[in-house]
Amino acid sequence: MTKLRHRTAHPAHPSTRLISVLSSTAAVLALALAGCSQPSPTASGPDAPATTTGATASDAGGAAPEPSTAAADAPIGVTAPPEPPQVPDACTGEGMHAVSLGGGIDPALPEREGSTLELSLVQVAQRDGAPAAHLTASVDGDDPRVIQPAIIGDVFTVDVWTFSVTSVCADTVEVDLID
Repeated sequence: MTKLRHRTAHPAHPSTRLISVLSSTAAVLALALAGCSQPSPTASGPDAPATTTGATASDAGGAAPEPSTAAADAPIGVTAPPEPPQVPDACTGEGMHAVSLGGGIDPALPEREGSTLELSLVQVAQRDGAPAAHLTASVDGDDPRVIQPAIIGDVFTVDVWTFSVTSVCADTVEVDLID
C-alpha cells in the first residue's frame, strides 16, 4: 500500500492572487457590461426607469417616447479590490498612463480591434475618505461616458480595455492597462 504525501497549503504569491482577482473582476465586469445581469425585483412600479412600451404618440398625449438608452447612458462601473491597498498617499506617481485634468492621456492608449479609446479626467473629489478620480471614456470619438468615481486599487473596463487605478493626485490620475 502506498502512502499519499500530504501537501501543505502555502499562501499564494501576492501577484498571483492579484492576477486571479483581476481576471475574475474583468470577467464579472464584462458580463455586467454585456447586459447579462438579472433584472432587479424593483424594476416595475412608479420608481422604475422609463422604457418604451409600444405606445403611440396619441396614446401618450404627445410625441412618442424615445427608446430607452439606460445601458448606454449608465456610468461605467468600478470594482474595488478585495483588500484596499495600504499606501500612505494615493498620489503614488506610478502608472503606465497618466490622465491630466482637462487634458488627454499620455502615452496614448493602443488601438484595439480597430477601435480607439480616450480617457479624460473631469475632477478629483473624495470617496470613502480617499481621493477619487472622476473620469470619462470615449470610444472611437463617441460621446463620453461617465466612469464611476475610482480610487487607487479600483478596476474598470471600457469596451476591450481594462484598467487598474494606480495613482490619484490633485490634477492627474494614473492607470495601468491590465487587459
